[in-house]
Amino acid sequence: MGDQQAATVDRQITVVNPVSGEKAVVTQTATKTPGPDGADTNIWQVYFPPVYQGYKPSQPFVPVTVVTPETQPSNVEITYRPLKQDDIRTNTFAGIFFKDVNGKRVVPMLCQPVDKKGIVQMPEAPKGWEYINRDQLPDSFICYDYKDPFYVFLVKRPAEQVQTKQVTRKIICHLPGGDKVYTQTVTATKIGKQPWKLPAFPAFNVPTPTGYQPSLPTVQKLTADPDQAPVVVEVTYQAITPTKPVGPDQPANDHQTVNPAQDSQPADTPANTVNVAGKGTTAFPDLKDRLAQLQAPLDQLENNEQTSRPVALPQTGNHSEKSGILPGLIAAAWTAFSAGAVFKKKRNYFK
Repeated sequence: MGDQQAATVDRQITVVNPVSGEKAVVTQTATKTPGPDGADTNIWQVYFPPVYQGYKPSQPFVPVTVVTPETQPSNVEITYRPLKQDDIRTNTFAGIFFKDVNGKRVVPMLCQPVDKKGIVQMPEAPKGWEYINRDQLPDSFICYDYKDPFYVFLVKRPAEQVQTKQVTRKIICHLPGGDKVYTQTVTATKIGKQPWKLPAFPAFNVPTPTGYQPSLPTVQKLTADPDQAPVVVEVTYQAITPTKPVGPDQPANDHQTVNPAQDSQPADTPANTVNVAGKGTTAFPDLKDRLAQLQAPLDQLENNEQTSRPVALPQTGNHSEKSGILPGLIAAAWTAFSAGAVFKKKRNYFK
């Protein structure tokens, strides 16, 4: 018991009611050294006396004190007197200092506004700091007109607790041979009261079997959110319809190039056609009949010539010339017929 008493030290604050004269005792207990894990148990927190309408306390507050092994018990008494004009500061600013447990100022002085009733709202702790024993501090207080109207509050840096959380993204590929699942895992980090540091899922190229087209060839990069449920991406596949093979000399559009000059020429010249200079091949369906009609008189002519000579004579040059008449007549007839056909075709063309 003695060891425990020696390890702590008290500060007693006695408040004398200005109306009834009653005394109220407030006891603040602190350890002479910080508590386990550096707990702020060695602090006598700042104390603001209660407000009595029409009265002014003997001191605006009892200052915060850091207790050490050498600190002795303390007794403070607060009394009141009637309020005078200008005892309360209004429509001005109160100077507030923030210090750590070693008495070092951590930020510049804060000028907190004072309203027309002399009330000062408890300010927020500086960024990156927090009040020591905030539950023992008031939400507001009166700014009295004292010689030293400055207020000191102890703050400390909060323990920067590191939080981590794994976030996953599943990519389900419905492959022709069966489903395959790919899982991406990243880690989000949060330090103290800072926002989460959000990593990103990397881009992912899905497998593509030969002959199939995926609905999503690439799963894009995505920022991970630790507050959302795991992300699921599904990829389906569709068979590619086979196309007509393309040869080395055949265009890919499956249309053959047509040469107009070649297209106008038939593969074989029919029997009933005539090659007309500059006009190509012209067909005459009754050509054979016409040739037959021309051949008959020629045959008769040759027969008459032979019958008019009962005596066979030796072959002479004159006979040879006569025997060449038949081919010449045939050629002449053919030329005349061809010219007539061409003339008839031209006449029909200009009608």
